Amino acid sequence: MKTPIKSELDNEIPEELSTEQTVMLEMIALFENSISIDWLILLTGQKISTALKSLKSFIAEGVIDEINPGQYCFLEQKIRQQYLRNTTVEEKEKIHREIIEILNSEQLQEAWILEEVAYHLIQSGKDFD
Repeated sequence: MKTPIKSELDNEIPEELSTEQTVMLEMIALFENSISIDWLILLTGQKISTALKSLKSFIAEGVIDEINPGQYCFLEQKIRQQYLRNTTVEEKEKIHREIIEILNSEQLQEAWILEEVAYHLIQSGKDFD
């Protein structure tokens, strides 16, 4: 039996997902564009084999897509928003600060990564005056 990932109701996370799967989808949702598997592993602390198994399931269910090797995003903003609502503002701000640290440590100058850094800086709730 397949694990339902999409909820019939806009504001409900399916109970059939494991805690690890729910956390993974919440982390993916925090990225405006896409997330690297490397960043996902760092944020969730999951084993690569566990993460890959879940990602494969999410792709099969039509929830996320692998847009480049090891780079994932939600297919529908409605579903992304569903998982964003599952995280408190305080948790989101804390995680956005962690994401900033991860992205800055990459020292990559690709435009899409710089856009992600800017997005997470804004979302982190920090005052940069």
